[in-house]
Amino acid sequence: MTYFPGDRVKAARRLGGVWAGWVDAGTAGLVLEDRAIIGVRYYVEFENGVIVDWLTSEDIVPAL
Repeated sequence: MTYFPGDRVKAARRLGGVWAGWVDAGTAGLVLEDRAIIGVRYYVEFENGVIVDWLTSEDIVPAL
């Protein structure tokens, strides 16, 4: 899946479906507003509710 700068998606833990925060797609990669938990798999969906991709916490750059 290709993300474009300015795209806003939600990230959730795969198990339990607990929302972890918003993900911003940018030129440097996905950025999670909340700190990512190492080893946890997340799924992301656009604001319209369509699930677009699976990713691991290693794919997410935690926001400072």
